[in-house]
This record gives sequence, structure tokens and C-alpha cells, in this order.
Amino acid sequence: MHNQTTPILLLTAGFFGYPATAGQPAVIEYIQQQGVTIVDSFATDAGVTGYAATVQGRALSIYLTADKQHALIGNLINAKGEDIGAAALQQ
Repeated sequence: MHNQTTPILLLTAGFFGYPATAGQPAVIEYIQQQGVTIVDSFATDAGVTGYAATVQGRALSIYLTADKQHALIGNLINAKGEDIGAAALQQ
């Protein structure tokens, strides 16, 4: 999965958003360095922290694992098939 995501991220243009800071997890800083703009963060019932982001003008969901060492990029759905990040992306 990492090898499939990296080329897309490396081809993105720079955007303005939350600047990378020393207080952010390294994986979020890495994603921002690839041109992804973090717009906001949000809590989830799934035990991961969600981030609403944009890349090349398209909305993107990022989920940070509890250990803050890994990020999942894409949709996170519950047992009802509801995308739990959709509302954050629409704001």
C-alpha cells in the first residue's frame, strides 16, 4: 500500500494549510511534506484520529493510529456502511 500511495503524494503540488510543527506526529509531517494540506482534525469512535485534507483540490481522509506511528488514507466505514469521515470532508 505504501508504494502505491507514495507516487501519488510525490506528484502533488504544494498547498497552504496547517504548517508542520514539532508537535505533530512524524507520519502527518511526512504527508504534509508531500503536498497534502491538512484542513482539520476530528475524533472518531474507531479509536483513530481523523484528518480532513486536500490534495490537488480533492478531499481526502487520513486516519492516524493510536500509537501515532501509522496513517491510513481513504474511507473508514462502520458496520452500517457509513463513511465516518464524510461529514468532516464536507465542511
